[in-house]
Amino acid sequence: MQKRQLATPYLAAAGITLLLGTLCGVLCSVPHGWPETLHTLNLQKLRPLHTTLVMAWIFAAYLGALLHFIPSVTRRPWPYPRLVRIQFGLLATGGVVACVAYLAGVFSGREYMEFPLAV
Repeated sequence: MQKRQLATPYLAAAGITLLLGTLCGVLCSVPHGWPETLHTLNLQKLRPLHTTLVMAWIFAAYLGALLHFIPSVTRRPWPYPRLVRIQFGLLATGGVVACVAYLAGVFSGREYMEFPLAV
């Protein structure tokens, strides 16, 4: 039962970031069909946010799968489950701060290579 409890937050975060990344991708494609919406949607903020969310989905799903399957294969529980929870909290906090920074425009053009100092 412990393996499911440890994997659930990562898999839930993967689902949420998949939905948000898809939403950002759809919003990025709207100006191609309706050019008059170009001034409303800021593509310089949505494009890196979309990429970050999609990469976060992949990483969160991968970590969730590892947390679920490794105890099954080894037939041993995780030795320090509290560290797994702390890791999730740190990753989730850093991800939320990075997304808020992207939406606030706090990056200097190399949006795929840097996060603000707060992260």
